[in-house]
Amino acid sequence: MSFGLTIVTIVYIVFLIVPGIFFKKFYFQSKFSQEFSNGNFADRIITSLFWGAIIQLISIIAFKKIFNFSFIDILDRVKKIHSFLVTNSIPDMSYIQLKYILILFLISIFISAATGYLTHRIIRGLKLDVKLVPLRFANEWNYIFRDELSILRKEFVNKTKVFNTTELDVVVKDHDGKTNFFTGILDDYYLDNNGNLDRICLEGTRRFSKNSDGSIYEKEIVGDKFIIPYSNVLNINIRYNYIDKPTTHTLKKILDPIFYSVLIIAIPAMLILPWFTSVSFFYKCLSIFLLLFSWSSFSAFYLPIFDKENTNHNKFGLIFLSLGLSIILCLSALYLLNLFNIFNYLSLNFLNLF
Repeated sequence: MSFGLTIVTIVYIVFLIVPGIFFKKFYFQSKFSQEFSNGNFADRIITSLFWGAIIQLISIIAFKKIFNFSFIDILDRVKKIHSFLVTNSIPDMSYIQLKYILILFLISIFISAATGYLTHRIIRGLKLDVKLVPLRFANEWNYIFRDELSILRKEFVNKTKVFNTTELDVVVKDHDGKTNFFTGILDDYYLDNNGNLDRICLEGTRRFSKNSDGSIYEKEIVGDKFIIPYSNVLNINIRYNYIDKPTTHTLKKILDPIFYSVLIIAIPAMLILPWFTSVSFFYKCLSIFLLLFSWSSFSAFYLPIFDKENTNHNKFGLIFLSLGLSIILCLSALYLLNLFNIFNYLSLNFLNLF
């Protein structure tokens, strides 16, 4: 295999397959993470290439809009780089061009991760995977244990109740052939590499056994969690517990989408903006650290505001302390980057669009 072809292959992997992998990794999350590695190797590569190509197109469009490049300029540069590589030559690149390539790669990674995460949240939040079979995940146990498929039943119409817990009655076969009956609240469950149920974890577990005279006695299992291998389970009876739907503050319903949108949009800005300033490398890295710390402090400011369970008397003091710390850290980062006039710059550019 020639040197040029090897480099081209690496470039294809980095710019097409890697974003697709990030998309799938953030899409298959939580109890559906096993599906990330399911299927044969060819299927995983093809799907990664498919999503990677789509995300790379979106990234190029975003890159073109941000840095005011024309599509023809980008295409010509890609063709020149490709022609160098296939002739066993290293393309000539300036520091600025390398920086733009790195930024394009980071943009594609962020878009792939954000798109995968948001797609998962939208599908799960709107229960599209429950309502539409093609969108349904392979982990059927999550739908069973959380009674999610109940909304498809015509007789299930209850908008005042929400799912709370699942109680399991489990008949387990011991190594000596005897059976035991356990009951408890499902705390968690685990799948094996093939996506099959591997073990279940119960809380508040009780065991029911028979005496020699045939009577049944109950014994509470002492411990925090009781784990049962599924290979020993003969059958499971499931009971769902529902509670009254908690009321949500109207203001929180309005502010939550705005708050999380700002947090998501702020991440790429914090990681990319410092590299387009004229300050030293150390100041750029320090400013990114300060901005990320400011971002986390701002999160700590907002999240506890509507938390009714937090009865700490100093709650609001800590909230405003987090807000103040976030502002100070953000201003410090802008000072290091010499960007105190950034708001004037952005406002002027925004007005120029019209």
